[in-house]
Amino acid sequence: MKKFSNLLIKEIRELINKQLIFSLLFTFILFYFIGQVARTEAKKAEAARRVAVLDLDRSAVSRGLLDNLRLIRFQVEELETQDKEEAIIRAQEKKLPFLLIIPPGLGEGVEKLETEEIETYSFLRSFSMSEARYSDVFRVIL
Repeated sequence: MKKFSNLLIKEIRELINKQLIFSLLFTFILFYFIGQVARTEAKKAEAARRVAVLDLDRSAVSRGLLDNLRLIRFQVEELETQDKEEAIIRAQEKKLPFLLIIPPGLGEGVEKLETEEIETYSFLRSFSMSEARYSDVFRVIL
C-alpha cells in the first residue's frame, strides 16, 4: 500500500504545476466575467421597454395594438403631434429607444383586409445585446 501511495503522490505532483494552476484560474475568472455580463443583460431584458407612439389613426385597431404592446411590457408614451419629423425629434429628445408611427386609415384597412404599413424607428444608444435584440423583437411583434 505504501508503494501505491508513493506513486499516487508522485503523479499528483507531476500533474499539478504552474501551467495547470494558471489555466484553471484564468478559466474561473473568465467564466465569472461572462456570468456578470449575462446577469446585467438579463436585468436589462426584464425591465419594461419604453416606446414612443404617433397614432395618426386613433381607431379601435390602433388602440388594440397599443394595448397589446402594454401587455407585453412595453411602456407606451403617446406623442401629441401630427408631424412625423417632429415625432422623431421628440422621441430622440426623450431618449426613447423606439418610435411607432401608426398611419391614418389603419383601422379601415384592417377591416377591409388590406395590408397597411406601420413605420418603426429604432434609436440604438449602445451596442449591447439587449438593445439589438429588442429592436428585432419590436419589429417582429408588429
